[in-house]
Amino acid sequence: MTSIHYQKFFGGSPANIAMNVKRLGGKTLVSTTVGLDHLGEFLVEKLESARIDRDYVQPVDKSTSMVLVTKSQGTPIPIFYRDADYLFNLYLKIRKCSYKYSWSFSYYTCY
Repeated sequence: MTSIHYQKFFGGSPANIAMNVKRLGGKTLVSTTVGLDHLGEFLVEKLESARIDRDYVQPVDKSTSMVLVTKSQGTPIPIFYRDADYLFNLYLKIRKCSYKYSWSFSYYTCY
């Protein structure tokens, strides 16, 4: 069976930690890059609606990086599309964080 239906979700390990720490009353911020495209706007809106500090989200003139994950009864297959994350600047002012969590070199969550 094939499907042509896609849903977009804000997620991934650093994003999930940021959302959950925030829900528990902690202060979080996300440091990453997003493209100047619809997907980048979607991710920034999700941060804003969760009231997560987005001062360290860098908009860049590239496509927002993403991962497509198949939904199946077997093992999901991730398909990576990378572009904006290659411009991630690790040396942002994230020193104010007590704890830092990084799943990759392109995404930091601080709490």
